[in-house]
Amino acid sequence: MSDKARTTVRISVNLLQFAKSADVNLSKTLEGALSALQAEEAKRHWLAENTEALEDYNDRIERDGVFGEELRRF
Repeated sequence: MSDKARTTVRISVNLLQFAKSADVNLSKTLEGALSALQAEEAKRHWLAENTEALEDYNDRIERDGVFGEELRRF
């Protein structure tokens, strides 16, 4: 059984004509674009949730340095 659902999408006539002439799979194209948007949204959400922790970490590294830094030879 497929995990896909049918839906109706309205697009401009010019874009539809282009898609047909270029043999573009509209379902795959839309799914790919939405997946990219979803990933970007997840990234924004993660950054918003973790900004304070990242800033605290960066402040600590700036203040105290990196663990084992005195042992580095480079």
